Amino acid sequence: YAMLRQMERATRKSISPLERHETDLHPWVGFLIMPVFALANAGVPVEMADLLNPVALATASGLFVGKPVGILLFSWLAVQLKITRLPEGVNWGAILGGGFLAGIGFTMALFISSLALSGDILDAAKVGVMAGSALSAIVGVTLLIVSLPQPSSSGE
Repeated sequence: YAMLRQMERATRKSISPLERHETDLHPWVGFLIMPVFALANAGVPVEMADLLNPVALATASGLFVGKPVGILLFSWLAVQLKITRLPEGVNWGAILGGGFLAGIGFTMALFISSLALSGDILDAAKVGVMAGSALSAIVGVTLLIVSLPQPSSSGE
């Protein structure tokens, strides 16, 4: 472990400051700045009344309920039919958490909504996509944190 730390320090010294800065900023850009930019440019007028629109509720339910149920059901079926087995260290809670994370996919849901709908109904669907994606992200990450084994602090 100590040797790896020494190698890491030596590698840091051999990388240019610009490259190190780019590497340090990558998670912020990938997980915060780009999604905010994408949502800001999606042209989604957010009104609280749209959250109660049946189209918004159906869209959010499809992402928040349909994706995890489908993934959990077909994963369970594959295990029961002995097509596959759960990987070591992965339990059904982690599969469910991954299923919820699949509900984050708002880009394709916004695209399909824009092909199928227009006007106020499209706006409601967009709000439903954002709400379903946000709920899916929160629940999915929480389930993974709770379900997956925590890495040991000894660095092994």
